[in-house]
Amino acid sequence: MTTHLTRLFALLVCILASMHLIAQEDTAGFPVITPENVTDLELGYALPGGCAGFDPTGQYVITGYNGVHDILTGEIHLPVTGFTGVFSPDGNTYIDSDADTVYAFPSGEFRFTTEGSGNIFTRDGRYIISSQDGVYDATSGEFLYEISGYVASSNTGTYFFERGTGIRETDTGNILFPYDDSVFNIVFSPDDRYFVEEGAFVYDLESNQQLFEIDDNGYDFPAQVSFSPDSMYLAVEQDGIYTLPDGEKVFTTTDGWTANFSSDGTVVGFADDGIYEVGTWEKLFNIEGGLQGPYFTLDSEYVFVNEWGVYQVETGELLEIPYRYFQVSPNNDLFISSYDGIYELDTWNKLVTFETLSPSPPFASYNAEQTVIAYQYINREFEDSLNSACLLYGVAGANWAYRSGLVQSDSLISAYNVPDGNEMNQISGFIVVYAQTQDNTWYKVTMGNSFEGELTPIWIRADDVTPISMPEGIPIESP
Repeated sequence: MTTHLTRLFALLVCILASMHLIAQEDTAGFPVITPENVTDLELGYALPGGCAGFDPTGQYVITGYNGVHDILTGEIHLPVTGFTGVFSPDGNTYIDSDADTVYAFPSGEFRFTTEGSGNIFTRDGRYIISSQDGVYDATSGEFLYEISGYVASSNTGTYFFERGTGIRETDTGNILFPYDDSVFNIVFSPDDRYFVEEGAFVYDLESNQQLFEIDDNGYDFPAQVSFSPDSMYLAVEQDGIYTLPDGEKVFTTTDGWTANFSSDGTVVGFADDGIYEVGTWEKLFNIEGGLQGPYFTLDSEYVFVNEWGVYQVETGELLEIPYRYFQVSPNNDLFISSYDGIYELDTWNKLVTFETLSPSPPFASYNAEQTVIAYQYINREFEDSLNSACLLYGVAGANWAYRSGLVQSDSLISAYNVPDGNEMNQISGFIVVYAQTQDNTWYKVTMGNSFEGELTPIWIRADDVTPISMPEGIPIESP
């Protein structure tokens, strides 16, 4: 493992949706990251702004307050005026969230602008729902109808919940179940036939009728609920399992908190309780902790319990990892444990160890092709400093278009227009380096919005900063 990777594991990444892909060949010069080569990871790009996820193809990465970067060219493709942007499920449309601007992707052609306070795509990608604004056709941009509340889409996109109004049919805007603003929590079943209101009442969207009421758990807050993948069962924390649509209670537990079914629907887990076989409701083994879990891998062979560890579902064997967040790779062969390292999933062997230099909880994210891993560094000590950087790693020899590095200053340092030139500003925190002088005594960094053409190249003294990760191949310039 290179020294700059072992010094560096970092922080937040919006969590991208896992895709079960099985590609094993190089893609455009970027080898697939596997248990055999993961120890050869090296830094490719250090990018300004926080890592905010990849597009569905894995070729583009969003960096907050900066842009959508093309990994193959390293160039900014589209703007990100806020912390993040949103891609449609098929990747053909992109929304710059803060600007509410919709673009065709990857062409970058401007499409239209919404007027709301947050945009989401329906799961089928047909519509854009803009809170406190309206519903748009995602392809044509046609404004279909007005809405006034905040929204959450259903699983297929057939319905959505609008706070203060109710559950609407997405195609028509018809209100099927009216609700006032006292109702916050609506959970839809995977097939969009059922929904649960405030963790207490179960309804059938086909018949538009209430089916049954969940037993009172004795708490003032709504119970957490989870549907099985086939929508045949409903798990309720500290309560049990109900069948659908008849509402028969087939299993009772008063101990388990957050409940989740495995991906194949054969087992269900209750946090701080245990894993049960679906149908027989036999308890397979106990689990402890995991108020934010349990989470199953895509093949349902392992279950992750936050703040506790990873269990093998078949045997109940526990791999104790005293860390909080886990990220399984798209190919289901590696997983990252925050504050810790990268493990092989089948053997649980620890392949890479990280050191965390930032006080914030670290996250990591793979792109869909599993050829790039993104890490984020956040510096919370200085409100007015360059606080975050997104670091992209690939296997050694990957075809990076250029190389950039990361340095840090814990105090304000001077920045100049050219080496030994006029002082332009003072900066601190994490700083991305795009070039260096031949003698490595000066680093070229940038300030401003790089998409809008306000990028200002400035130079800092190498002796004023501490290198965090400076890969070979950073360009040499002689200003």
